[in-house]
Amino acid sequence: MLGVARRSLQIGTHPHAIRLYGEPPVGTLICYESLFGWVGAKQVRDGAQWLVAMTNDQWLLGAGVREQHADYCVLRAIETRRWVVRASTVGPTGFFSSLGERRAISIGRPEVAVHTIECFSGMTLYSRWGDFLGYGSLLVFASILLWGRLGIPRYPVSMRSYTNRAAKVHKNEYAR
Repeated sequence: MLGVARRSLQIGTHPHAIRLYGEPPVGTLICYESLFGWVGAKQVRDGAQWLVAMTNDQWLLGAGVREQHADYCVLRAIETRRWVVRASTVGPTGFFSSLGERRAISIGRPEVAVHTIECFSGMTLYSRWGDFLGYGSLLVFASILLWGRLGIPRYPVSMRSYTNRAAKVHKNEYAR
């Protein structure tokens, strides 16, 4: 089945795209892996042109939590600009466009859904750099905070000297 019989099964060391006999490569997100953007981004860097998320939402309590779990597919679709196909046992099942739009969603009833999706091989900033963009922003923000705490002047030296001269003139006027 799916070419597995011809290969030995081994534990994977990292997520990668699956290639099946000339079909567009697919990235797989199993259950809670859809919560982590780096898993989908890594598979996209490996060549995945669309993503599939398979999950069992039976253990999640309440429809709201199941919806929230499905909403992560919207994030993965937008981050990677890939279509995401989500299959769930009892939660939302359907298709998410590369712009994050939900298509053909069913909840908790057995059915077969068919939808045409588009494959994409380009890279978004997130697909290319992952969370480094966020870490870099955090570093810049921390540097700005540290800069302010150390009392380093926030304006050029020429402005500082002008301010000091104005204060001295103002002080001398009151001294008379």
